[in-house]
Amino acid sequence: MKIKTILLIALLALAFSITACDQEGGAEKVGKKIDKAFNAEQAGKKIDTIFSSVKEKIHEATE
Repeated sequence: MKIKTILLIALLALAFSITACDQEGGAEKVGKKIDKAFNAEQAGKKIDTIFSSVKEKIHEATE
């Protein structure tokens, strides 16, 4: 009887944990919005462009 109770509790816990993983929490939703708003690849390209521009201007100013 004790083994059946433990097995039932374990199966219920497993069932609840599986269904809980399917739902997105608030933090996950916010994280996805941040990822969409701030695309790291595009930001990196913009930084490279700005850096190149600044580097060129410094080079021109020191000539």
